[in-house]
Amino acid sequence: MTELFPESLRLSPKQRAVLDALDEFPNGAKVGEIAKALGMHTNTARGHLEELVAMEAVFAVAAPTTGRGRPQLIYKLRIPNNKTIADQYLALINIMAQHLEDSAGSHAKQLAQQIGREAGARLIDEGFSSANIQEAVDALCKHLRDMGFDPEVIPTTTNSRKKRVDVCMHSCPFVSKDGELKDFVCDVHQGMMQHHKDLSPLHIDLQPLLADGKCMVSISEVDEDESINDKQ
Repeated sequence: MTELFPESLRLSPKQRAVLDALDEFPNGAKVGEIAKALGMHTNTARGHLEELVAMEAVFAVAAPTTGRGRPQLIYKLRIPNNKTIADQYLALINIMAQHLEDSAGSHAKQLAQQIGREAGARLIDEGFSSANIQEAVDALCKHLRDMGFDPEVIPTTTNSRKKRVDVCMHSCPFVSKDGELKDFVCDVHQGMMQHHKDLSPLHIDLQPLLADGKCMVSISEVDEDESINDKQ
């Protein structure tokens, strides 16, 4: 399914225009209707539609006919609606988080953080790196941006010579339509950060829901003395 997201398809500008035009026809459209909507020749529209069929982004069915002759084709989208999928998954995550939180009782935080650690391990398997501060910031910001957290990098000066970078998240895709955010979800993210912190030579700390409602991840280098103490 994810391979059919418009972002995953390598479309030319004309193919994307045809795809967008077809999206305006919930019950599908004939070649002539697409050509008229885009102001292009029928054969040109047919060519682009056939290309989209070959990509499996569009499928064609024969239109009902009562007379003789070859039936016309009706083209329909196979592209999933990103917003609908995101809304449904968000609702499902919130329901699952609530049930897990209720069933785990006093162990809910521990369970959430264990889930987060396993999710953090999966990110590393997918190439997430925190070997040094630049790699950590770049990898984190790419992941947060792809997920919709709207990250902002804030270089910070400290009294010591060690480098520190704060990554501020201006939005959270896990907030429900009514503005609710489950503590369980925040604890999962705490577990993810803890997993990376345990494997990285850096300090990585998540500060959820600050006074302004934003979340912050602080990434800083570790002093030699701190590194020695940690090993001891």
